[in-house]
Amino acid sequence: QGQVKKQDRIRLPTLGSIQFDYNVWASRVYLNVSLIQGIPPGKKTFGLRHANSFSITPRYESYWIDFALPFSLYEYRYPQLGASLRLGPITVGTDKLLSWINESDLYGTDIYVYLKLPFRYNPKCKSRLKRARSNKSRGNRNPMTRCTN
Repeated sequence: QGQVKKQDRIRLPTLGSIQFDYNVWASRVYLNVSLIQGIPPGKKTFGLRHANSFSITPRYESYWIDFALPFSLYEYRYPQLGASLRLGPITVGTDKLLSWINESDLYGTDIYVYLKLPFRYNPKCKSRLKRARSNKSRGNRNPMTRCTN
């Protein structure tokens, strides 16, 4: 085994990722395929290694609802099934669904909650937004047409 050159430094995990997303049917059903390959630190450096994975994720998307069932191979050999549900701006999910519903040897579990608060208008258009509100009360045309996302 080699000696670590600089013991007071640590490398961050590095990875390469390839992703493919395909619209299967009627702009609502999608299929995502992702490959993540961790790049290990050098021989004489100390650092973290990102886990390798391959996943296939079918999902349904609409304006108010998303549902996804990711199937992944952690380190290319340990199968995992996940699930996520989005209602409006809130998403709740897990990457290890079977650990929540099946009694077995527990090697890990997770849950995540995600809140997305989108900005309706570009912040650069703040002065136009004030004018639009005052003009709207007078029945004038909306000057915000170029500032919406």
